[in-house]
Amino acid sequence: LFEGLDHYGVMEGEPPPLRTLRVLTAYFELEASRGCIATPEPEVPARMLAGALFQYAAFEVMLRARNAPSLDAAVFIRQMVDTLLHGMRVKGGEHP
Repeated sequence: LFEGLDHYGVMEGEPPPLRTLRVLTAYFELEASRGCIATPEPEVPARMLAGALFQYAAFEVMLRARNAPSLDAAVFIRQMVDTLLHGMRVKGGEHP
């Protein structure tokens, strides 16, 4: 029944959520080392990205069950990445 599942790391080893966090953190560390992004703690944007994607997927499942309108995935991802990389500060705006 479970033949082949170990290929995906489901049956043993690192749990998928921790593997996702590790891989995303490594990606943000690499981008920071290349000077593409500035983040003192790469695990923070890794958690932000993973959390946003999880929340989107969970809401889609819950809303679909109630036939509620949903947000287009491409729109969500584009805006989420833009917000993660550029923030929400108004261009030329002052910090309070």
